[in-house]
Parts: sequence; structure tokens; C-alpha cells
Amino acid sequence: MKALITLCLLCLTLGATAGEHRKSLLGERINLIPELGVNTTQVSSVGSDPLTGFSGGLGIRLGRKKFIFTGIYYQNWKFSAALDGEGNPKSTVSAGYYSVPLAIGFTPVKLNLFQLRAYAGVVGNFNNMGEVRDGAGNYTFNPNIWAGRIGAGFSIWRIEAHAAYDVAFEKLLENGTNAKPRSLYIGAGFRF
Repeated sequence: MKALITLCLLCLTLGATAGEHRKSLLGERINLIPELGVNTTQVSSVGSDPLTGFSGGLGIRLGRKKFIFTGIYYQNWKFSAALDGEGNPKSTVSAGYYSVPLAIGFTPVKLNLFQLRAYAGVVGNFNNMGEVRDGAGNYTFNPNIWAGRIGAGFSIWRIEAHAAYDVAFEKLLENGTNAKPRSLYIGAGFRF
């Protein structure tokens, strides 16, 4: 919890220094991007059906042509899967995490009012608040899941949109199946 509060304070501090004409200590622009989005999640090793989850948070982009992207988000993964083995009834799984991405990227197209970006990196998903509904077993969620991420986005004026694909390195459930989540995110926000 202390790490989460520290990260929130860091985001607010960086946001307070972000401005159209201000520079960071590195001499680069700092952009603060609050955003909302949706996601679909599937898991490996079990037959899963994706359900729509949501995400929201605050992104921070440091740089212009080449950039570093981070932030803090709340993400809710939802899917339906036969966790007790094939042929058993499917359970509805809902897992909520605080996610902290760290990615590097570049802007191949940068015009006056339009920019196109691509990035890749890792995402730390922390403090799971998951539940399994309609499940026969008793499941323990992995409290921390690391994932790889690739993504692309664009902006028109100050409106930002992006899509990202995550592949987890660790399984979602500590006991039970070896279910590693794979998620597709689509989000939009406003750049300050």
C-alpha cells in the first residue's frame, strides 16, 4: 500500500510540473494522460471465453520522438473458463489489479495535429482483488503478475487513443490450472 501511495504522489508531482512550455530535468516534455478503456482477456491452457473488462488510470509520457511511458492504472480482467477441467461447467472469473507499465517507444509520424506512436515494454500487475463465481474449486489468485506489452496509439490534437496487447509471464491462479492471461486493451484519454 505504501508503494501505491508513493507512486500516486509521484504521478501528481510529475503532473504538476507538466505544461505546454515547461521542461523536465531531462530537457524533454512531460505529458500527463488520464484515460479510460476496455479490455478482453483470455487465458492459456483452459478453454476461455473473453468478457469485457475495464481499465482507467493516469499515464505519463516522457519525451517526444523517442519516449518512455509509465503510469498507474486499475484494470479489471473478466473471462469465463472451465477452471476445473474440460467438460466441467465454466466459471466466471473477475480479477482486478493495479497496473504499472514501463515501456519505451517512438513516434514515426509527427505532424502538427496528428501523431502516431508504437511502444513495447513490461507491465507489473499488483494487489489482486479477484473472485471466481460459479466455481466448484477454491482458488487463490496470484497477487503479482508480470507481463510483456506491445502497443500502438495515435493522437489528434490532445485526444489520445491506443491499443495494447499483454502476454503474462506468470499464471493467474496460484493453485489449479496454469492459466496465463493474455489481454487486448483499447483506451482513450486527454493529454495535458
